[in-house]
Amino acid sequence: MNITKALVASAALLAASPAIAADTITYSVNTTKAFSTNYTYVVPYAGTLDFVVTSTQGYLRGKLNPASNINFTSAYITVNGVKYNLNIDSTGIYEARSLLGTLVAKNDTVKLFLTGTSGSAASYTVSLALAAVPEVSTWIMMILGFGVTAYAMRKRQADVKAFVAA
Repeated sequence: MNITKALVASAALLAASPAIAADTITYSVNTTKAFSTNYTYVVPYAGTLDFVVTSTQGYLRGKLNPASNINFTSAYITVNGVKYNLNIDSTGIYEARSLLGTLVAKNDTVKLFLTGTSGSAASYTVSLALAAVPEVSTWIMMILGFGVTAYAMRKRQADVKAFVAA
């Protein structure tokens, strides 16, 4: 029984170890007229990569300001030369493009390409987040921990009490 308790405690300690936080990088860029830009990012560790590109048209004296309008005509990334188009989430006053959950390996080269038109005071924000994917050994330890916990619970003897009606 003491071995079972030790295994359960070990599994609990492993499960309580902190997760790796996601890296987030945000670019804010002011543009004028037609633009074509690209960004290069080298992945520091394997994980899932999320790209989000946004722009919001501002107001001037209670009306939409055309100088702050931006329209993306093309938005895509390449991972080691393989092209992935960003999804069109919204257009108009609020422009948004995204690609979520792209699996990448350590040292992959990711390039973001954006083209579009804009007013003289327009800007957009590029955000990318890289979340680490747990290693296989982490998954194995977690599954083993659940198995040991289930085994310990199943082996526990429950006291059975019978009640007799008087």
